[in-house]
Amino acid sequence: MTSEIHRRRQESHPMKDRIEENIRLVFKRADSDCVGYLTRHGLKVAMTGLFGFKPSKFEIQQLSLKYNLEQGEMTQDAFLAIMAPRLSQIDSDDMIRQQFVAMDVAGRGFITLQDLKSGFDRVGISPVTVNGGGGYSSGVNSRHVLAEESFVEADVDRDGKVGFREFRQVIRLQPF
Repeated sequence: MTSEIHRRRQESHPMKDRIEENIRLVFKRADSDCVGYLTRHGLKVAMTGLFGFKPSKFEIQQLSLKYNLEQGEMTQDAFLAIMAPRLSQIDSDDMIRQQFVAMDVAGRGFITLQDLKSGFDRVGISPVTVNGGGGYSSGVNSRHVLAEESFVEADVDRDGKVGFREFRQVIRLQPF
């Protein structure tokens, strides 16, 4: 009965298409080797990208019992089927707030460029190649370039600090 309620809630969610698009994009970014499935590490990266915090060891273990992560059973379709109901239950502002708090490790109420770079490093954000060939290479430097570009876009008043309102505005425009 509960799964039926979750399924109906997901199907009627006003952001259903955007949620599914975001899940697919996060999957693509986490599948850095382009093999079509997520390993244990890829699953952690993908879930961190979706929810803004690392999944617990227990949660990863439970998913590992259902899907053999090292044998390629966590495909995009499987990941979508698991994550879409979870995301449809989360209030978008609450999720953005959690992501902001995760970046604001000092608890100052704003994030700096260094906070953003450190956050990207912690979750292992891996930029995908853009424009069909130009774009980013993999690794720390590309994460930092992406962090710098994101920060410049978010820091509307150019004070070197990104508050929650600026952060929320940029996140709402991004297809993650």
